[in-house]
Amino acid sequence: MKCLFVLSSVIIATILIQPVASSCTAGPINLNVDDNGKIDQYCDGPNGRMEVGETLRHDCTDCSCTKNGLSCCGVGYRGGAFHVEGCEMKSETDTCCYQFFKTDNPNESCTEKSCPN
Repeated sequence: MKCLFVLSSVIIATILIQPVASSCTAGPINLNVDDNGKIDQYCDGPNGRMEVGETLRHDCTDCSCTKNGLSCCGVGYRGGAFHVEGCEMKSETDTCCYQFFKTDNPNESCTEKSCPN
């Protein structure tokens, strides 16, 4: 019985909050070899050059440069698009937080406020 309750809760949550799209991108590592044979590795990040091992958050997107290349994923309201039936999302661009409010009553929330770490 407990298993049935958990399963039905997961199904209901899946129906009410449906992800529409994710928000990750990747880019190549840049390699330059100088005349002495020294290898320079870097990524082209959202603010320009990023060194291998460097991470940053820019415009609610976390980016990291590794020896495999650039990886950027949205956080908070840029973490993907979600749909909550009968509600619309309001986001805060400075904190990347978001919350859903009822479409017919914008003062009544549908979800708790969610903010990235």
